[in-house]
Amino acid sequence: MTVYKWSQTAASNATADGSINWAEGQAPSTVNDSARAMMAALAKWRDDLARTGSQNTGGTSTAYTWTTNQQFDSLANMDSKMIAVMPHVTCGASPTLNVDGLGAKAIWLDADGTVAPAGAMRVHRIYHLTYYNAVSAWILHNPASAALEAPSGTAMLFQQTSAPTGWTKSTSFNDRALRVTTGTAGGSAGLTGFSNFLNRSATDGFTIPQSALQNFTLPNTLAVSHAPTSISINNATTGISINNNSTGITNNNIQGLQGGGGLAFGGGSSGSAFVNLNDPQHNHGITEPNGGTGHSHGITEPNGGAGHNHGLTGSVTSGGTSTAITAPIECRLAYVDVIIATKD
Repeated sequence: MTVYKWSQTAASNATADGSINWAEGQAPSTVNDSARAMMAALAKWRDDLARTGSQNTGGTSTAYTWTTNQQFDSLANMDSKMIAVMPHVTCGASPTLNVDGLGAKAIWLDADGTVAPAGAMRVHRIYHLTYYNAVSAWILHNPASAALEAPSGTAMLFQQTSAPTGWTKSTSFNDRALRVTTGTAGGSAGLTGFSNFLNRSATDGFTIPQSALQNFTLPNTLAVSHAPTSISINNATTGISINNNSTGITNNNIQGLQGGGGLAFGGGSSGSAFVNLNDPQHNHGITEPNGGTGHSHGITEPNGGAGHNHGLTGSVTSGGTSTAITAPIECRLAYVDVIIATKD
């Protein structure tokens, strides 16, 4: 009892299906059986078109198998018949379908022989196919689109170099960061490129303008790690610490260097030198030049004359111009390159 056996010629249906008896002069007892057999045949046909139940295809992604409710007995009887199937796996390229064990037949997109590509039948979706025996192939009525589906004008991000089929790659923005906003999207601003700004490392030097520096106060004692060529001392100076790296103090304007014992050396009147830089820590008096009222400014050698350094990195050149310093910051963020593409 299958619909595919029924004929479009009414007189031929008396013997078209052995389970149905609509012959002339049939016994009344056969009427109810014939009616129920017709109902069963229609149910099989209905379910083959609707693909009801939980049955999925068998086989592989390129060689599907399927069993119908009607149970076709030949390719000739299956000719021009439509069925619905649900793939258990998305199809690969050039898939085939073997229905009721009658042989694997190609799945085409049209009667011209366009073979179904990979992805034309996706897992757990329902597809309708009609078999044409003349070309020995199944024609797929509702193939899945190979292109990404979206309304025209839709803009999206893609992690690939080229835009997908049906999309156009935008070239309006390059080397930009993304900002999430609750306002109007599509705007842009800023000057420095993403890779230039965020590729800074702790070893990259940069210049700080003098205008960006804040005022600060030096401590009362400042250690100098390298011998200067000259030191200018005014009345506000309370003390200068010099280590053994210093070779001397030269200033033609200083009249004399006088110690506590009254001895001196340099341009003063005493003329007797008394300073030994290898001595342990001691103080030396400095007499103000030009005959001014004399008072002492202490010069102290730290650590009993042993030189040492204080960690002061970076430098400022003459005239207050700032030089490159080391920046203790790591800005090289990890990132992923994407493109913007718009649906055609």
